[in-house]
Amino acid sequence: MLKRSTVFILMIAILSFLLLPACGKRDKEGMLSARFDGSTLVWNSYDGAATSSVKCTLTDGTGDSIKTKDTSYAPPSETPGNYLYVVSALDASGKVIARSESLAYHLGKGSPADPIDIASAEDLLAITGSTTLTFGKVKITAPLSYRLTADIDLTDKEITPIGNTNAPFQGVFDGNGHTITGLSLKKSNTDGAVALFGAIKNATVKNLTLKNASLLFDKDSGVKGGALRFGLLVGSAVSSQVDNCHVTG
Repeated sequence: MLKRSTVFILMIAILSFLLLPACGKRDKEGMLSARFDGSTLVWNSYDGAATSSVKCTLTDGTGDSIKTKDTSYAPPSETPGNYLYVVSALDASGKVIARSESLAYHLGKGSPADPIDIASAEDLLAITGSTTLTFGKVKITAPLSYRLTADIDLTDKEITPIGNTNAPFQGVFDGNGHTITGLSLKKSNTDGAVALFGAIKNATVKNLTLKNASLLFDKDSGVKGGALRFGLLVGSAVSSQVDNCHVTG
């Protein structure tokens, strides 16, 4: 039998273990929501945050960090290159209480300020929508921006939809007021996404007209029943914007 004094000591020890924080234990950081709006890095305010810290890393390992009370930051650099940003929310003592995921930003050809020009059917069908950036051992996908610079005729051309649900188009496509004529879709992507843009995610398609577009599927199209997500402009869209676009067909 345990003595009363021994039982009392054990109870005090157990209560101390449950009520007191473990030595050196670190509070779990929250998740900060951040994204790029064009070329501006923006993030949501976080409860309890007094300031924010924006850390920038370049592919060569250099970089810098700034503190701000704003919830947006326009990168000042005009030097083409690849940048990795992480935004942290800091409390009044400077402790990190929340952190964003790493966000890649490509500055140069294909960036919002310098989109890739699309002037022919070949240019259009070569669109990837993103590029892979390497930071040490970390590889991150960054969206690319495109701009149509001429009307394009796709009559009698075999078209494979741009983007599928496994690898959606994630960039910006600005039709720039131009027209794509004669789009004829006769086969789907491997996952059944059918349209000029089979699948898009966190993307923008704008200022574009599709004229005389059509869908035609037969026994040789490879499309299986129940698998089809189709349209003329976009087949499947997640967290994306389609603005000022017109379709006939």
